[in-house]
Amino acid sequence: MRISLREPLQNPLSLPATRLLSDRKDYLFHNDQYGLRHPLAIYNVSIATVLGRNETLIDCLEIIHRSNKDPLGDKATVERLIAATDHFLDAVMEHIDDCVNVIKCLFPKNQKSERAKECQAFLKGIRDFREGIAKQVNFIKHNQSRIRLMAFYSDGYVIPGYFIEGVLPGGVLGPHPEIHEDSNTAFSYSRVMRLFMCGLFFSSKHLEQVLQTHLGRAKNDQIENDEKLCRAIDRIGAYQRVFFPDEYGKPVPMVEVNKAMRMVEYPAKKVHLVSFPRHGRIIGSYVGDGVTRSFKLPYWSAGDR
Repeated sequence: MRISLREPLQNPLSLPATRLLSDRKDYLFHNDQYGLRHPLAIYNVSIATVLGRNETLIDCLEIIHRSNKDPLGDKATVERLIAATDHFLDAVMEHIDDCVNVIKCLFPKNQKSERAKECQAFLKGIRDFREGIAKQVNFIKHNQSRIRLMAFYSDGYVIPGYFIEGVLPGGVLGPHPEIHEDSNTAFSYSRVMRLFMCGLFFSSKHLEQVLQTHLGRAKNDQIENDEKLCRAIDRIGAYQRVFFPDEYGKPVPMVEVNKAMRMVEYPAKKVHLVSFPRHGRIIGSYVGDGVTRSFKLPYWSAGDR
């Protein structure tokens, strides 16, 4: 996955596919044959949903950051953040499905092979973005895995994140081995949200490329500013730039806003990350099931269960 955007603050900003669909909204699509909205409407509703879920996620995280003495100590706050994370992940997957539905509308219902070819090409093109999210959502939906929160914290900082629960050898519950390396890592919200925004632009660019082969390029150079998109970039860019320990060795998703421009880039060539704190505590949230007695937190050795 590669994306690079550097847009001056005074310029209007929208996603690539939005611009093309807006320009060609009078094109004779075949959405009626599938019982679907107009493709532009599909995309608008989808983007509004996923950005709204991201907004709710950040709102929940801000509550966590107000308490560094016991960031996961309030049950209601933990439950709200877990629900917001679950809804956010679902919305990302639903957005990808919506992109496929937009592509379907290019073809009459009887052109099955042509339709399938374009849809598969799109999914293959965004595989790097889709697979990580899809695996999490599938295990939650079909394997009774659960989202569990964790955080590194001390006086003056909280670094929250989550992991997808799985059953480890001996019936121990911990980070799912098919999602988390050595069942000993987790996802920081700081990296997850930045990666999401990079993936949103990346998938929109791929959708635009598919649409262009059938609709041509946008004829109108005028861009309508997407205020919700700008707000999402601004809020993610303002969120702390500190990851979990293992994530510093991975490609960095950059979402930043300075006095001159908004920047979205992956992998980032040059970005300033805050160093991981040398001292602190780790805390996690688990819910008992009436049977399991052994639990494992990420970044802890087997003897720390």
